[in-house]
Amino acid sequence: METTTTLGQRLRTAREQAGWSQHELAERAVAARPDVPGLFKTSISRWERDELVPSALQLGALAVALGWSSEEVQAATGAAA
Repeated sequence: METTTTLGQRLRTAREQAGWSQHELAERAVAARPDVPGLFKTSISRWERDELVPSALQLGALAVALGWSSEEVQAATGAAA
């Protein structure tokens, strides 16, 4: 039986592997893309719990902060390559 990893689980795993708090990830995402609204610790918390889904712009800022490649973003979102 295949288990599906959610975007929230992938975000949390990547953040924890980097050794960052949610606040640190939010700061790094804002530094990467200061023009993108809604990059807050509370938002990251809700994304990690799969309560909300980040917008494409927010996900892009997170990807830059986490150093994700386009393939990693596609895997995280379940998008086809």
